Amino acid sequence: MEMQVEYGEPSEEMKAYLADPVAYANEHPHEAERLHDERKAKRQAALREEYEKKREEILEALSETNRAKNVIVAILATIVVITVMIDFGASYVMKSCNDFCRPVIVILFKELSVLGCIALLIFMTVKTGFPQRISEAASTP
Repeated sequence: MEMQVEYGEPSEEMKAYLADPVAYANEHPHEAERLHDERKAKRQAALREEYEKKREEILEALSETNRAKNVIVAILATIVVITVMIDFGASYVMKSCNDFCRPVIVILFKELSVLGCIALLIFMTVKTGFPQRISEAASTP
């Protein structure tokens, strides 16, 4: 893909450089390097801008598809499956431990349950964009 870069109106020095870069570099090596770096920086800035624009277009297109919704559903299903597995594991551990260890294990699993709920709530609020909307509403006059 050939990019069109706006270099602006070239100076006399730039015109001389563009006419014959090799000859200009032999006569004025430091100026030629500076001019080359200027043009390179402008090309990189244009490429960066084009990249950001394409990235935004792709993200917008993906967010409108069912793929994003399907991913969220898959993640939630995975969380449910893992939670059920942990619950079965917890009941197995509770049945197989002695009376001395049981209070410690009960407290441990309660703590893990609370942390899991907090993590799920944070995940869902971030995925829905709710904090971003609150932030934008608070910052706009």
